[in-house]
Amino acid sequence: MTRSTTSVGIRQSPRPEAGLHPHYVALFWLNSESGEAAADRLTARGAREARGFEPVLRAPGLLILGDTTDPRGQVRRQGGRILIGERFERAGCREHAEAPGGWCPNIWGAFVSFEHRPDGSVQIVRDPSGGQHLYLTQKQDLLVASNAFPSWLREALNLDIRCDLHQLAAALADPLRLTYASPLTGICVVPAGCTCEWRDAQLGPVTLAWRPHALRGQRSGMDIADASARLRSAVIESCRAFATRHDRLAIEVSGGLDSAIVLGAIASAPNAPEITCVHFHVEHSGGDERDHARAVAERWGVRLVEVGAKASDFRFEDALQEEQPLEPVIFGLDPLVEGASLGVGHAVDATAILTGQGGDAVFLNSPSPWTAVDRARAQRLATFASRVPLETALRAGTTIWHIYRLLLTDMVRSRREAPAYLPGGHLTRFALEARLRTEHPWLEHLAALPPGRRDQLRAIANCQHFNSPTARGAFAPLIHPLLSQPVTETCLTIPTWMLAHGTINRALARQTFADWLPAGLRLHGLPPVRSEEFEGPPPIVANIVRVDHPRGRNWCS
Repeated sequence: MTRSTTSVGIRQSPRPEAGLHPHYVALFWLNSESGEAAADRLTARGAREARGFEPVLRAPGLLILGDTTDPRGQVRRQGGRILIGERFERAGCREHAEAPGGWCPNIWGAFVSFEHRPDGSVQIVRDPSGGQHLYLTQKQDLLVASNAFPSWLREALNLDIRCDLHQLAAALADPLRLTYASPLTGICVVPAGCTCEWRDAQLGPVTLAWRPHALRGQRSGMDIADASARLRSAVIESCRAFATRHDRLAIEVSGGLDSAIVLGAIASAPNAPEITCVHFHVEHSGGDERDHARAVAERWGVRLVEVGAKASDFRFEDALQEEQPLEPVIFGLDPLVEGASLGVGHAVDATAILTGQGGDAVFLNSPSPWTAVDRARAQRLATFASRVPLETALRAGTTIWHIYRLLLTDMVRSRREAPAYLPGGHLTRFALEARLRTEHPWLEHLAALPPGRRDQLRAIANCQHFNSPTARGAFAPLIHPLLSQPVTETCLTIPTWMLAHGTINRALARQTFADWLPAGLRLHGLPPVRSEEFEGPPPIVANIVRVDHPRGRNWCS
């Protein structure tokens, strides 16, 4: 198959309204007179400020406005619920039984839902992917929900939103905090997979609707072949479901494994949409993966646009233009990448931008030795006689004796969960105390999980930062299909030692999708063995690793 490669420089800065375009606004009220007046003001102001932003649903006590030009603004009813965003049926599921907390496990996507009850109360749910933002604020007996609160929206509803410096300081010590708590007074963040209730003009506590810790142990008797089949099915389901909603895709290809898998899942479909791959190359960063990106694009015969930049192209003021979004910009902080993606997106008229973000977490690209402990908890002494300790030691860059010590210690005393915070010497005493009071809702039950799974779930929770405001996400849907509910749930039910087996990183993913990958990526996680003749390791090293293994020879030489 042929492909074309185009190299360009960065000429376009991100739009200043990055992350400030509302895809939807949901308004609920108890007092009919004041509520109707607020709804009228919001409808009139929205029509002036945002193209395609119009009332989609209006009933006593509620108003839903949506961006009719964007799939993230789609509004539909399902039973007694109002769903906003992209929604898909789970493969093989027919029933729609609800789990406790209002979650329906047989649908997935990037959406929020509201159940407006006859007594005026509202139950609010955000899907587990976090692909649709959900901020809540109250004003007297009025509840406002939206993915963004630009100045015109705040003015229309007379909302007073200010920065809470103490909470912002606490977030500097624990960056994960920004995925479940707002540094602004008057704003409530509903984390992905969570729910809360508004009753009698009061917001109740945020609770889990999706329970990732409960997914463990649901695949007893799974072997590598079964795990591989399940993983392939989930990735295909997720990537192709999003792709079918769009005609022209821009896929950000890093040259690594995860984005290559996303491209392969879509490009191998019978009716694949038009695809343009984008690769960012920054001259001052470590590593040059342009050759890998070219090989990935050539594998599927799709167009590749290489966007280059150098340190002198960066202007700090580009990251601080005009109005800022509600939450700190993290994933969209680099104005060079934002500008490049926007430029390519505009040039090819992309209707969505896809990435491979989250693959490291779900596929378990981790050198952690704790996966061996997970296996020992399940298979006990058989783990000591297997290749697992050696392979884990090679991946973790440690000795096999260290792995044995962890296995034996865990049999006597299980690992305690100790969240790792930044030192915090720059923080006030109040902030240091505040950071210890809360935890991401997904992580409240970590003690019930084996240590390798704990690390994986922490990494997946941290990937919610990829859903933070971006300029390219304001231009078109920015989709991370590897963080979708089907992929995340599948990877959380596959034992960690299967995801990370052997000596190559993300071994199960590389094996599962080998037919989609160019040769260089199938073993890209394995450093080459040295070519010089190997005469044997020092005696102490020979007692630590198996020198008949290629990685053992390389590690010892």
